[in-house]
Amino acid sequence: MYGALCFHAQQAAEKALKAVLVTQQTEFGRTHDIASLLAASEPAAPGISEALASARALTPYAVETRYPTDEPPITRDEASRALEAARKTVDQARSIVETVGT
Repeated sequence: MYGALCFHAQQAAEKALKAVLVTQQTEFGRTHDIASLLAASEPAAPGISEALASARALTPYAVETRYPTDEPPITRDEASRALEAARKTVDQARSIVETVGT
């Protein structure tokens, strides 16, 4: 039930971090890995990896929630944590992107 929410939370965080990298003209490979995107964002936003450490937990949702598994279903609490991590990531990325060109 909460798998779709977690998938979209991961996608929001991923796309937000990629927006940071695009505005900084930083190349990145094809990846869903939030940790690597955070690391690549460090030059543009020192400390972002530490500030958004909780977002790293979103990475597995890029694939695992899209295919049937024998894993237990995602709980409401887990989905809430994913949503909060995504919100925090999007807010931070928005702040960085908005400062470009000012």
